[in-house]
This record gives sequence, structure tokens and C-alpha cells, in this order.
Amino acid sequence: MNDREFNTLIQKLEKYARVNPSGYNLRVGLLAALGFSYIFLVFALLCTIFWFLGLKEISFFLVLAIAQLLYAGYATPKGVKLTRKEVPELFALIDELTTALKTPKFHHIILDSQLNAGVLQVPRLGILFVGWQQNYLILGLPLMQSLSPEQFRAIVAHELGHLSGNHSRFSGWIYQLRHTWFNLVERFESNGQGGSLLFRKFFNWYEPFFRAYSFVLARNNEYEADRCAAELAGTNNAAQALINLEIKSHYLQEKFWRNFYKQEINNPDPPNNTITKMVRELAEPISESDAKLWLDWGLSEKTNHEDTHPCLRDRLSAFGYLPTGYDLPLPPVIKSTAAEYFFGESLPEFAQRLDMKWQQEVTPFWQLIYQKYQRRLQNWQILSAKAKIETLTIESTWKYAQLTAEFTGNKAAIPLYQEVIRQQPEHIAANFNLGQILLEEKDFRGIKHIENAMEKDPELLIPGCKLLYAFFQSQGKLTEAKIYQEQIEEKFYAIQQARKERKEISDRTQFISHNLPDTEINQIIEKISNYPQIKEAYLAQKIVTNFPEKPVYVLAVIRRFLSSDPNKYQTDAEFIDVLLDDLNFSGEVLGIVINQHNAYFRELFRKIPALIYH
Repeated sequence: MNDREFNTLIQKLEKYARVNPSGYNLRVGLLAALGFSYIFLVFALLCTIFWFLGLKEISFFLVLAIAQLLYAGYATPKGVKLTRKEVPELFALIDELTTALKTPKFHHIILDSQLNAGVLQVPRLGILFVGWQQNYLILGLPLMQSLSPEQFRAIVAHELGHLSGNHSRFSGWIYQLRHTWFNLVERFESNGQGGSLLFRKFFNWYEPFFRAYSFVLARNNEYEADRCAAELAGTNNAAQALINLEIKSHYLQEKFWRNFYKQEINNPDPPNNTITKMVRELAEPISESDAKLWLDWGLSEKTNHEDTHPCLRDRLSAFGYLPTGYDLPLPPVIKSTAAEYFFGESLPEFAQRLDMKWQQEVTPFWQLIYQKYQRRLQNWQILSAKAKIETLTIESTWKYAQLTAEFTGNKAAIPLYQEVIRQQPEHIAANFNLGQILLEEKDFRGIKHIENAMEKDPELLIPGCKLLYAFFQSQGKLTEAKIYQEQIEEKFYAIQQARKERKEISDRTQFISHNLPDTEINQIIEKISNYPQIKEAYLAQKIVTNFPEKPVYVLAVIRRFLSSDPNKYQTDAEFIDVLLDDLNFSGEVLGIVINQHNAYFRELFRKIPALIYH
């Protein structure tokens, strides 16, 4: 089921559920029963066939293999397991809410390093015994540090509301079953046992169909959980918790992580105090201008079918907290956070325990980022040396400008971006990057460059409007800022869908010749020739229905493996990521490795023809 079919089915079901809610619930229940029935049928059929054939041992081992696949332990949440002795007041809060909402008891309370919270039910014996599970409540320390105790109470009530016995148990059961089927299909995708072949085709059809069919129920479950939060913590606390989390989420993305990587990425090993730093910074108040800006960004997003959670605006409206427009007051400054209240003097100790876990988990990923940083630094040094003795191509100059901004600062990159635009006034990436730098310098000339980039590339509309909105807000020009906020609201969902279509590659994707000039092809070939692992390389243009005026290129390579050292092995995804980052090319390029699973691409690209290197 592709995205268009998925969205169309959900839209039909939303209408049907409004007209006939009991009929919709019956259909979802029957569809859920179909999944279980198929599993039982396969078990019974296999046992019967091999038993009558006298192959009892084969029957036993085959059924055992299938049972192992279905019953194998599900992944349990990572983090620090909390005990009642360590945080008695936190457990008392959970006990109170569990009793009020008539939810199952939680076997494990886990503290992790995410700005999030959640409930998870892990079947003890697999999907066939979905009613007998271990119950986990996962609480993010950054989330607790971002909220007041009262707001945190609302978030916990929301999460427990998904399992509440006060409301529709059927809805809660379907909510959990969606996650169970998703995990099971992931298991089949990654498992190579023969038993999974009996289920893979069925589940590849069933899981997305069940997910779409039950989507309306899952969305309603989110609103029901919000009502639980309002009932047990108060509407204001529930609404302000959502607002604070929206603001803090943008803070982490726009400020904390960006500054963190700038400071730490030149170290080969990840730091050992990341969560401690995050907790310390989250306790500090955010400037009113940034908070208002990020809240407006959150209110600009619209509910879609990518996530069962409604958008912030719809959730606040359901609370009655957004009766007119978006002129929301910011929540009051938090004097004592939930983390400080519940952990007290032990807060630094819990942060340090998460520091160690974060460092261990991120180390393999960090090594890849560090190596990527070193390659980019080397590429910048090569381009810098080249620029002194010869004239760079337009795309090489663009890459040089981009890397110069990264390694020596934005101001040094301005003349390089200006040179690209002088040679090619419509260069999208150069206009956007230069415009962003100028706006950060409070230079009105940046507006023209951002507008030019958005006009040529609709995918830049959302990030471009966000930049212009923030700029006009900082200048006190609220009327102009409002124009760009409205554009975000109008185009958000359409652009999100377009991005998905443009990023996907499947056996139904169609291609044409790339039509790039020889200078750019030669530059790409020069880079590819530095990779002895590449046996062949193909370049083609993907046919797209969304924004066809902006080409999407696909670079496909066939690898040869030159080293048997497992420490030097790169997955196909890692190899493609390195290769694409190394290209001095500003166009939109997707990369794939042609292997035994997608060998048909090789013949397809040869017919175009798309071979550029061998």
C-alpha cells in the first residue's frame, strides 16, 4: 500500500466512523481477529500436514522455529530502572493516577534521555498472548526538567489514559495492538529463518492495511488520553505542558544540539556529560522572543496522517485553550521543575547515570559522524588549495562556500556564495544559504535571496518562511511576519507529502536521462574514482509528480568489497551517506547500492542509458 492509497483509505474511514461508529469498531475488531486467525491457521495446518505424513520430528522443529519467531522477547526500553525506594513520591503519583484511571499496574518505570514519555506493553510470550504482558512506563528526564510537577502530572495522566479502564477498553487494546503488529513485521523483515516466509507476504499486506483501518480509532485514543490529562491535572496544566514541550523541543533542536555538535564534533569520542549539560540548560528560562517564535511554528503545523497525534493547535482547541486565534500567552516561568521536585538532591546522580548510557549507545554512531566531519574538513582543504591555483566550477564553488561557512564562519562564506550567484543567479542552494546568513546578520538583502530560492524550489517554502517569519518578528514587523506564518499553514501538509514522494525509490519508480552538463558529470566521476569500492555507477533523473520542475537525481552504484576486516566494513546505507556527502553537487540526489535484492535496477539504468562510471 503506497502513501496515496493509505491516505485515501483513512479519509474514507474517517467519514464512515462519523456516520456509523459502531459499524467501524466492528470492522476494526474483525480485522484484528483476522490477524490472529491466520497465525492459528498456519500453526494448525503445519502440525496436521506433517503429523499425517509421519514427519513428526520435522513438524516439531518447524513449529518450534515459527513459535520462536512469534514468541521471541520483544525489545525492552533502554534507560535507568527506577525503584520505589529511590523516588517514593514519583511512585506515589503513578499509583494515584493508575488507581484513578483503572490502568494495569506497571512492572517497570524507566528513566531515559528523551524529551518524551510513553507506555509500552511487551507480550511475555509473543503476539499470540498479547493480553499477558510486562507493562512499562517510560519517562524522559529532559521532559521532567521541562515541566512543572503539575504539568508533568498531566503528561503521565495522558500516557496512562491510553490504557485506562474508565473509557473504551477496545480502543486501548487496538492502540496497543497497532504497535504489536508493527514490531512483528519488523521482526519478519530482519529475520532470515524459513518460518518467517509463511507469514511475510501476509503481514506485509496486513500490517499497513490494519494500521490504516485502525488509524481513526488510534487518533481518537489520543484525544481520549488528553481528556484524561485534563480531568486529573486540570485543563491549564495539560495545555501548558503541551506548549512547554513544543518550545523546549525547538530549543533542543535549534540551540542545544546545534551548539553541542559544533563544540564536540572535533573529538573522536562522545562526551561523558551530555545529559547533565542538557538538564542544566533546560532549567534555564528561554527568551520570550524565541519562545513566541517556536510556539508560532508549532501552531502553524497541521494534523496529518503521518502521526496519530493531532497537531498542537487541534489539541489546544479540544481543551478549549485556543478559543480565538493564536494570541496565546506563554506559560509562566517554572520555579521548580518536576525533575527537581521528584529527584531532589539525587538529580545530578540520575543525570550522570544517563550520561554513561547515552555515551555507550551513541559511540558507534558518533564515530561515523566524526569520520564524516574529517572527510568534510579534508574536502574543504582540497577545494581551498584548488581555488588558489585554478577557477572552480560553479558546483565546486558552492561546496567550497558551504564548507567555509562550517569551518571558518558565515562571514567568510558570503563572497563565495555571491560569486556562485554572479555566475548563476538562479542557483537555489546558494541563494538560500546566502539569504540565511544575511538574515542572521539582520541584513534585509537576505529577503530577496530567500524569496528567489523558495520560488524555484517549493520544498524550501517551509524553512524559508520560518526564516522570514523569525526575521520580521525580530524587526517588530508583525504584519509581514503573519504573511509567512499563513503560508506555512497553507502549504505544510502538501509539502510534507511531496517530500515523501520525492525521497522514495521502489520497483515502481520511473527514470529518465539525467541531462546534466559534462562539466558536472566529470566532477562527479572525479569524486567516484576516489572510491575503489565502486565497480559501476549510474546516474538518472527520477520522474516525480510533485514539483517536477525541480529535478531529483538518483546515483546508483555497484560495490566491490576489498577488505575482509570487519572493523572497516560499512553497510550500504553508511557507504551511500559518505559518498553523497563527498559530492560537490547542490542538486537533490538520492543514492542506492545495487545488490541481489534490487538487481533489476541495473538493467533498468542500462536501458536509459545511465552508466557514467565503470
